[in-house]
Amino acid sequence: MSFCSNCGSTLPDDAKFCSACGNVVNEQASQNVNNAQTQQPNFNQQAQPNYNYQTNFNQNYTKNPDGTYTFTGPVNEDGMYVSDVEKNKYINILSYLGILFLIPLFTAKGSKYTRFHVNQGLVLFIVEVAYNIIRAIFMAILSASMFAGDYYYMFSPMYGLYALINTILSIVNLAFTALAIYGIYNTCTGKVKELPVIGKFRILK
Repeated sequence: MSFCSNCGSTLPDDAKFCSACGNVVNEQASQNVNNAQTQQPNFNQQAQPNYNYQTNFNQNYTKNPDGTYTFTGPVNEDGMYVSDVEKNKYINILSYLGILFLIPLFTAKGSKYTRFHVNQGLVLFIVEVAYNIIRAIFMAILSASMFAGDYYYMFSPMYGLYALINTILSIVNLAFTALAIYGIYNTCTGKVKELPVIGKFRILK
């Protein structure tokens, strides 16, 4: 499609004269108009952000003679070095598997990312152990007060209540499993998020 340079009327592509004003069609001008139209930017397409993240993370950390690591390079939105997160996010899974938190604690020295997740796992471990100790003591006292050493306590009318309380307290242990899964998900996805309720406590600075 082209346009008359004199009156602006639309002209067929092969027109030599303008049917509206009789002006001679300037082929070069028509071609320039066509080129300008085809080169118009498409504002419906949003420009994609150009992230210039370095992917060779091995170049962004060094191991020191004392066994610690020094991390450099870009940081993420949580202020953690990307190289630190990429190197240690999977070993940090052990932070949420009970006493195994000691492995990342001693093998990833100098890692701020690991130290955060080890602290979360350590707090979870301490709370879980404390809960189970208190639960065992409570159930022992409850058993002694209900059955008074009766060897046939399972036939006691109070046994149903005792079993119900024990079941409820056992279900609470599922909450610790859920917290561990949440922490594992966070470390594998490179996130620095505290565990609900107990995550605000700091043992490792």
